[in-house]
Amino acid sequence: MSGARTVISSLWAVPDKQTAAFMNSLYRSGQGDLARRMQEICLARLEELRSKGRSDHPFSWGAFIAVGDWTE
Repeated sequence: MSGARTVISSLWAVPDKQTAAFMNSLYRSGQGDLARRMQEICLARLEELRSKGRSDHPFSWGAFIAVGDWTE
């Protein structure tokens, strides 16, 4: 019964700088529904990419997933 209830993992290799930025955003987003917080971070990234005229391919924003009890 000990251990992490939820694990955030990546679906493919992500550079350290981008991983750090994502995790920093995730932890700064506060408490509440993890799924909602992750969605908001991804949507913000999409908006940033589109405003700069860059590709919004999921490779740029969709690498991280929550596995486990992500409702906490």
